[in-house]
Amino acid sequence: RPPKPATARPPTAGFAASGTRGRMRHFPRVARAATLLACLAATSRRSTTTQALPVVAETAPGSVDCRAPGLQTMFFQGIERCWEAHWPEGGPGPVPLVVDLHGYGYNSTTQRRWSGFEALARTTPFAGLWPNGLGGQWRSSDDPHLGAADDVAFVGALVARALQERPALLDPARVYLTGHSNGCWMAQRLAAEAPQRFTASACVSGFLYPGERGAPKGGGG
Repeated sequence: RPPKPATARPPTAGFAASGTRGRMRHFPRVARAATLLACLAATSRRSTTTQALPVVAETAPGSVDCRAPGLQTMFFQGIERCWEAHWPEGGPGPVPLVVDLHGYGYNSTTQRRWSGFEALARTTPFAGLWPNGLGGQWRSSDDPHLGAADDVAFVGALVARALQERPALLDPARVYLTGHSNGCWMAQRLAAEAPQRFTASACVSGFLYPGERGAPKGGGG
């Protein structure tokens, strides 16, 4: 696991899921993968063969060169944004789509390896998206330290683009969110602000603070 960089605010540890108020501290990484896998398995309809993900050259944590091989790009609101993707091949769809968001100071490459979903994608029929936040962070709240990017709109546009480009492969009724730390906060914000797009959210090491956009009434978690 890469060394943990400095965070914008005190780190929080635990498990957070949209619509769930309880928090489970020190939730193991394998349990997180199993949680989302249970969602996938419960609604899986057809088997699909998978292929290994390409290796993307990794730079310093949080820094991303969108021109690097293996990254897909688009200009969104005048800014070049990029991400990594996994599309299963060899069988009929539709399959679920998982959006896996990196933590503060990291990037798509570190997240796909650390979270376990890269390995899981080789044996389980689902598609994966690993977007990059600007400067290694997500605007998970209106905290000015998290920048001014409209990441709710960006991730929503990225998912809409994937569904439009691969209608036979992806099931729009099974789009899931997960993430770590700042990516966990972002997953919760997305689930709260775009419930019509995302089916469920499960993440670790973060919860929205009381009063933040997307936080459940009475506190985060």
